[in-house]
Amino acid sequence: MPQARVMTVFGYDTSAVHLAAATSQNSIFGHVENLLVDLKNERRTANAGTKPLIFVGHSLGGLLGSIGESTLGVIFLATPHRGSDKVRFADVIYKAAKLTGNLPNDHLLNALRKDSDVLEAQRASFATISKEMPIKCIYEELATMRHMIVEESSAVIDGFHVRKASIQADHIAICKFDSPDDGGYKKVKNFLLDMYQEGPWKIIREADAWIRDRHYTTEHLEITRLSGSPLPMDRCYINLTLVDQNRRRLDVDPNGEEKKSPSSSSPFSLEARLSIQTPRKEDLIKLQTLFDEREQPDGIKLRPRRILIRGRAGVGKTTLCKKIVHDFITEGLWQGLFQRVIWVPLRDLKTMPKPYTLDGMLREIFFWEGPSRDSLAGALARCIDENQSRDTLFLLDGLDEVAEIVMERRNGPSHDARRFLLGLLNRPNVLITARPQAEIPHGCQRPDMDLDTIGFGVTEVEEYIDTVVVDHEDAMAIKTYLRKNQLMQSLVRIPIQLDALCFTWKDDSHDQNSTMEEIPRTMTSIYTAITQKLWIKDIERYPKPGYPLLENPLPTEIANHTSEECDMLGKLAFSGLRSNVIEFQERHREALLKSLVSRRSNVSLATMFGNMSFLRSSNPHDEIWKQSYHFIHLTFQEYFAAKYFVERWEGGKDLECIDLDSKRYGRSKISCEEFLQQHKYDVRYHIMWGFVVGLMNDDGSDEGVERFLQAVEQEPIDLLGPAHQRLVMHCLSQAVFLPANFIQSDYDQRLKRWVLFEVDLLGASYLVEEPNFPARILGLTFHSFRDDERKLLLLNSLRLANVHLSEPILTAVAGNPARSRDLRIAAIKTIGRQSSLPKSALVEVARLLRDEVPDGRRAAVKAIGQQSSLSESTLVEVARLLGDEDRYVRYAAVKTIGKQSSLPESILVEVARLLDDEEPHIQHAAVWIIGKQSSLLEPILVEVARLLRDEDGDLRYAAVEAIGKRSSLPESTLVEVIRLFRDKDRHVQGAAVEAIGKQSSLSESTLVEVIKLLGDKDRYVRSAAVKIIGQQLSLPEPTLVEVRRLLSNKDSAVRRAAIRTLGKQSSLPESTLVEVIRLLRDEDRYVRRVAVEAIGKQSSLPDQNVRRKGYNQFSTVQML
Repeated sequence: MPQARVMTVFGYDTSAVHLAAATSQNSIFGHVENLLVDLKNERRTANAGTKPLIFVGHSLGGLLGSIGESTLGVIFLATPHRGSDKVRFADVIYKAAKLTGNLPNDHLLNALRKDSDVLEAQRASFATISKEMPIKCIYEELATMRHMIVEESSAVIDGFHVRKASIQADHIAICKFDSPDDGGYKKVKNFLLDMYQEGPWKIIREADAWIRDRHYTTEHLEITRLSGSPLPMDRCYINLTLVDQNRRRLDVDPNGEEKKSPSSSSPFSLEARLSIQTPRKEDLIKLQTLFDEREQPDGIKLRPRRILIRGRAGVGKTTLCKKIVHDFITEGLWQGLFQRVIWVPLRDLKTMPKPYTLDGMLREIFFWEGPSRDSLAGALARCIDENQSRDTLFLLDGLDEVAEIVMERRNGPSHDARRFLLGLLNRPNVLITARPQAEIPHGCQRPDMDLDTIGFGVTEVEEYIDTVVVDHEDAMAIKTYLRKNQLMQSLVRIPIQLDALCFTWKDDSHDQNSTMEEIPRTMTSIYTAITQKLWIKDIERYPKPGYPLLENPLPTEIANHTSEECDMLGKLAFSGLRSNVIEFQERHREALLKSLVSRRSNVSLATMFGNMSFLRSSNPHDEIWKQSYHFIHLTFQEYFAAKYFVERWEGGKDLECIDLDSKRYGRSKISCEEFLQQHKYDVRYHIMWGFVVGLMNDDGSDEGVERFLQAVEQEPIDLLGPAHQRLVMHCLSQAVFLPANFIQSDYDQRLKRWVLFEVDLLGASYLVEEPNFPARILGLTFHSFRDDERKLLLLNSLRLANVHLSEPILTAVAGNPARSRDLRIAAIKTIGRQSSLPKSALVEVARLLRDEVPDGRRAAVKAIGQQSSLSESTLVEVARLLGDEDRYVRYAAVKTIGKQSSLPESILVEVARLLDDEEPHIQHAAVWIIGKQSSLLEPILVEVARLLRDEDGDLRYAAVEAIGKRSSLPESTLVEVIRLFRDKDRHVQGAAVEAIGKQSSLSESTLVEVIKLLGDKDRYVRSAAVKIIGQQLSLPEPTLVEVRRLLSNKDSAVRRAAIRTLGKQSSLPESTLVEVIRLLRDEDRYVRRVAVEAIGKQSSLPDQNVRRKGYNQFSTVQML
C-alpha cells in the first residue's frame, strides 16, 4: 500500500499502572471517546475525512473503538477481549505503584479481570460491528516471564467475519519484527493487504484502475504525427506562460458594453496568428510547478487550484491534456495533490444523454463499455462529491467548443446541460483549456491563474527537427530554410505546422546535385509540397473505386485524382474564411452539399472529411455524422481558399460564396476582381493573397501573376498608410519568378521612397520591420541617405523591431561602409540580438572588440555573447576585455564568458582577478563562473574562500555556493565555511550547511569545530551541526558523548536531530542506547518516533538489566 499513511496513536496512555509517573484514570470508553475526537480532528487537518482506515491494536490498545463507515477492518494483536487471569501480575505492580505515591487506573485493572462486565458488554456490541468488516485476531504463542499474558481464548473475539492466527512471540514481541522476512511480519502484512483489497473501498480502487488501465490506454494517449507514426511523449514540449491580464482587457462602448475590434475578434487576424513572441523567462511556468504557491500582482501569495489555459488551434492544448494524464500515471506528477485526474473533452457533453449528472458523465465517457458501468460510475461519483473533489483534478478540455451549452440565453431556456457544466467548471481543482477568443461564462468563478500555451521555443524547434528527421543533411537544410524565412519561423512554432514541414521535406531536394529550382524557396512552395505528400498518403490509405493506385505520382496525376475533394475543400475553406468560421459542423456540410451542382463520389462528406489528413475532428469519438472538423492549421484553410480563388481567377469565373454564419446559409456570387478590390487590405486575407501569387507563380502563369499585380495596383489604393506597400511586398515574397513585364526598379524605388518618407516624418520606419522587407531595398536606402542621422534612425528601427532579421539583411547592415563610429556601433547593436550571425557579420563585430570607445567594445561583446558557440580565438579576445577600464565592458565580457560550459585555465585565471573588482555585480558574475567549473586550481579556490568573510551577504552566499559544489575541500576552507553556520543571513547559513554536508568525509579537527557548535545558543546552528555530524559513517566516542548531551536539550528539534545522528551509528555504546531508550517516553511524539527508528537500527540491544534501567521496567504493564 504505497500511498498508505501510518498514524500511531501516541496520545493515549492505556497503561493500567505506572511506577514512575501518574496514570490516566480514564475508563476504556473514556479512551474511546478521546480517540474518536482526536482521530476526527487529525483526518480533518489532513483533508482525509473519507479515506479508509485499518486499525491495528495491541493488547489493551485493541480494546479501543473504531469509526464506522471508513473502517476497512481491524487487526487485534494479543488483545484480552475476555480479560486475563494473569492480572494478578498487574496486582503486584499495583501495590508497588501505591508505595511510590502514583495512583493506578482501577477502571482498567478491573476491566482486565477475566470475564469482567465491561469486556462482556464490549464483546456483545462488537459482534454487531463484525458483520460490516473483517476482523483478524492474532494471539501469542510464547510466555512472557513464564506467564501467558493473553491466552488464545481471550485473544479471539466472537463475531461474524473473525479469523484467528498466532505468531511465535511473547506478548511484548508480538508486534515487533526483525525484518520484512519475519514470519509474523508477513502474516500481519498479508492481513492488511487483504483488508485493503477486499474492503468497501474496493469499488473505488476498481473504478480508478479501470480509468487508468482501460481508458487512459497507450493508444488513447498516443500523439500521432501526420505520417501516422507515434511521437515520444518526451518530445511533446508544452510551454506555458503567465498572461498579462492587460492583454485581456476589452474596449468599452458608450453604453458600458464590452466590444472587440474586428481584427482581434477574428481568428484569421495577423495579430492573433503571428504574434508568437518569446516570453520573459520569469513568466514561463513548468508543468511540474503549476500548482506551486505564487505571488499575485497585488502582492498576495496564492496556491492556484483553478487554472485557465488558452491556446490557438494546433498549438497543443489536447496534447497538454494527454501529457498531464501520462505523467500523472507514469511519472507521479502531482501524486501528492490528487488521487485521480478526470480528463473530460467538453465536446462530449453535446451527445451525453439526460439527466446531466456526474455519475452519468463518468458512465458515458469512462465506463461506457464496462461490465459494471453503473456501479463503478455511481461509486466514484459519490466518492468525489463526498470528498468535495479535494483529491480529484478535473481536466476540462475545450471550453470554446461548448459555448452554446454554457451561454445564458436572454430569450428562452438555457441548455439543459448548462447547470451541470457550470458545476464542473466551479470544482475546486480544475484545469480548463480554451481557444484565445473563449470567454469565461457568467456564473463561473474566475480562475486563480490565466496561462497561454505558446507553442515551441526556438531551441525546441531544432530539437524536434533533430528527433523526427532521420537524415542529418535534411535536418540541417530545414533549419537553414527557417533561418531565412521569418514567417515560417513563426508558423513552425505551432507543433502541427512543424510536423507537417518535417514530414513533407523531400529527401532528395537538398542533394548536392539538386538545382535551386528544386529547393522550396517560398512559403507557398512549402505548403504545396506538404499538400501533395498528404494527398499521396490519403490516396494510399483510402483508395477510390475506379481510380487505380499510382506509384510515385506526378503533381498533375495527384491533382486529377483528388480534383473533387480539392474543389470542395477550396469552396469550404473560402466560405469559412469569408464567414469567419473555422469549425465546420454538420449543418455546414449540408450547406456545402446544396451548393454543389453534381458529385462524382457516393461517399458521404462526413466520411470524406474523416479520411483527409488536412482536417481534424473535434469530437472523434462521436458517431461520424455528428462530428465537426477544422483544418489542421488555419494556414491550410487559407491555402485551400487561395487555390479556390486562383482556379476561379484563371478560369474567368465568379467566386461562389456560402454564408456559413447565417442560419439560412445563403449563397452569393462576386467577381474575383471586385472581391480583390473590396478585401485586398483586409488582414483576414493577408496570408491568402500571398498564397494566391505563389500558386500562380508555381503554375508558371506569368500572365495570371501580372494581371493580379496590375489589379492590386488599381483603385482604391491606400495612399496615406503603408498597407499597400505591405501587401505588394508580401505578394512578391511568394513569387520566385516575376513576370517579364514587371518593372523591378519602379517597385524598389517606391519602397525606398516610402521608407524615406517614414523616417523623415516619424523618425523611424515601420515598413523595414516587416519580415518580407527585401534586403536589397535596405542597401539602396542606406546608400541614398547622405547624412548619418537618417541611417541611425533606420538602424534603430531595425534594432527595436521584435523580429528576427534574415541573413541578407544582417549582411547588408553589417557590411554597409560607415564613416561614423556611432553608425558602426548602431549597426552592431542592431545585428547583435541574433543567435547565429553570418561570417561576414561576425568579422565586422570582431573589429569593434578593440574599438577606442567603450560603447563600441561593449556592443561587440554583447553581440558575440548572443552566439550559440564561440571559437577559442574569439573567446581569448573577449577574455582580454575582462581587464577593461570600463566597468560595463568588463561586466559584458564576464557575462559572455559565463555562457560557456567549460573554460581553459588561462581564462579562469583572468576571471579570478575579477573577484577583487570594485563592482559587486562583476564579482558575483565571476564567482558564478568559477562555481560552474568541474575542477579548479588551488589558488583560485583560495581566492573564492576569501569572499566568505565579505561584508556583502549576496557575495558570501555566491562564494559558499561555488565552493560547496566540491566534495573535497581543504581543511582551511572547511573551517571558513563552518564559521558561516553563525552567519546572520539564513541563506548563507543554509548554503554553508549544504556545502559541508556534501563533503565525503570530515577530518577529526574539522569535526571538533562542528562539535563546538553543538552548544550554540542558536537552535538552527545546533541542529545544523548535529545534521553534519550525523552524516559521518562512524563517530569517535568523544563526539558521541557531545551528541548524547543534546538528548536532554530543551529544544525538541535538537533532541530529534541528536537521535537521528546517533541512530545512524550501527552500534551504540550501552550508556548512549539507554538514554535513547528513555526518550521513548518523551513528551514530543516526533522525538518518540525517531527514538523507535534509532533503536530499530541497532545490530544488538543491551541485556535485560540495562533495558530495565531505560524502559523495560514499565513495558510489560504498559503493553497489557
